[in-house]
Amino acid sequence: MGKRTAIAAILLALFVAWLALGFYRNHVRATGFEQVAVGNTRALVVARLGAPDHVGPGWSKAVAYENSPCAGACRERLWWENALLPRGFEAWSVDLDRSGRVIHTEHWVSP
Repeated sequence: MGKRTAIAAILLALFVAWLALGFYRNHVRATGFEQVAVGNTRALVVARLGAPDHVGPGWSKAVAYENSPCAGACRERLWWENALLPRGFEAWSVDLDRSGRVIHTEHWVSP
């Protein structure tokens, strides 16, 4: 095997590993999100979806998805973005009240 072939094989293996990890992360997020219910605790949500990519309401990049701000009873919005698509295409959010319990969930998909 030549040096170029070996480098190409390594790059291909890294790309396949990155793709597999992205598909796995998205699967965990999508299936975990389906199990989240109003009243769940923050700890249970994080256990199901993994650590959030962003925590708001002050996350400025959320404008790519949001049409309603975290307001009223909402004290914190947790965000998980699609691991493979560029920002702004797909995300999952969970709104928590002051006691850290779920009050609203949203699956954001770019039109």
